[in-house]
Amino acid sequence: MIIWEKYFCSYRRIFYTWGGGFSAPFVDSGNVLALDEYFTDEYKSQINEAALTYQTYNGKVYGVTYTTPISTLFYNKKIFAENGVEPPTTFDELVEVCEKLKENGVTPIGISAKDTWVLAMTHDNLVLKSAGHEKTVSALTRTGQSYDDPDFLKAAESFKKLVDMGAFVDGAAGMTNDEASAEFYAGRVAMFVTGSWMAGSIQQDAENPEDFDAVPYPLLGDKAAATDFMGGAADTLMVSKSSKHPELAAKAAIELARSISKYSYLDGAGLPVWEVDYDDSSVNPLTRKLAGFVEGATSFTLWFDTLMEPEYKDPYLDMLQQLYFGELSPEGFVKGMAENLEK
Repeated sequence: MIIWEKYFCSYRRIFYTWGGGFSAPFVDSGNVLALDEYFTDEYKSQINEAALTYQTYNGKVYGVTYTTPISTLFYNKKIFAENGVEPPTTFDELVEVCEKLKENGVTPIGISAKDTWVLAMTHDNLVLKSAGHEKTVSALTRTGQSYDDPDFLKAAESFKKLVDMGAFVDGAAGMTNDEASAEFYAGRVAMFVTGSWMAGSIQQDAENPEDFDAVPYPLLGDKAAATDFMGGAADTLMVSKSSKHPELAAKAAIELARSISKYSYLDGAGLPVWEVDYDDSSVNPLTRKLAGFVEGATSFTLWFDTLMEPEYKDPYLDMLQQLYFGELSPEGFVKGMAENLEK
């Protein structure tokens, strides 16, 4: 308790923040301690370095994280087996699965058009799997890549194709995320695209949790891999550069992050970014599978409404909703996004 008070309370040298653009001003001010020299080879061997993407500025690591949510394609194994379809790995395969399910009277995909962030879960994945991580990040952070680009157009067209073919649940316009998820848990919808937290909800809300599984979102071209995921670690611990004990504070931040990674995972509250070198048999199999996705990930791309600066978020979600309802064409959407990000 004395150590906690001395180094965390009295000096207040370790602080919680969000990574990415949110903490960029802190780093630019010169008041945050770079942690590279304190990340020993032992630490580096235990953490997924891709998870530090949004704690890295100008090639240096200024923060440490502990959990990373990702979005995947959740599906009902029982429905798939009954209809003779396999989990899709490409967008074309996804379309074929949707067509087969529709022919058999099954609603392919659950979604909420009322809660626009749920629409974004699908659209963001399509963009990543069409354009790739670096191009997507460059466009959304306004660092040289225009959004008016064939890869982004292909993603918008693919999103609209799913809408037009009736892949999504009827009545999505009036459904909240909770209502749409309930249809999936009840086995009335075959697939759902959302964050990894659904794995925990399935254990609580689905009548037969063993019927559910998850796969990476299908590829749309060859510019991304199955191991490139939407999501990423934003929760961050940083250390003030004015700390009287920088080495101790840095080590404390790293050790604290490692511990939070472990116990939040064991509690089912998050996916670990640190090595699982302990017994995780108490964690449900679906969450363990998603943790494996994180361990093997080659990139994490924060969801659009998190990665973009705040003033660009609402116009994006508004235009995405218009695209869903046919009030905006894919071409109009892409040009609107380009104009939005060029303001």
